[in-house]
Amino acid sequence: MTQRTIAHALFNWADDAGVLQMAMHGQTVDLPDDVIETYEPLGVFEDLAEPEPEPVERKDVRQAHTPAAHQDSDEVTTAAAAVLPAPEWVAPKAVWAEYATELGIDTAELTKEQIIAAVGELAQKEQN
Repeated sequence: MTQRTIAHALFNWADDAGVLQMAMHGQTVDLPDDVIETYEPLGVFEDLAEPEPEPVERKDVRQAHTPAAHQDSDEVTTAAAAVLPAPEWVAPKAVWAEYATELGIDTAELTKEQIIAAVGELAQKEQN
């Protein structure tokens, strides 16, 4: 018997005694060699040599306006200094609302999705 990790949602097989077994996605189980030979070409098991996924890079969104804290300042902000890192996509609405407010977007009656879209539109305008 050899261990394999199940890649499908559910996987059924008969063990050496003929008893029906079941495993769920992510479980590592001992399997008879004939079961492995039959189902491995079909992608039922996770690839043993599969590397860990690369971490997702955080994208920077150029801000259209100087942050509220610097609006009264005589300091001239360059484009490089005007880059604020955007929150992760899974960040709570409050985090996105705070970020959008720093960019000069009114978020009072917007949903999280609308806030993210508004930030994206602002970034598009800055790039053009």
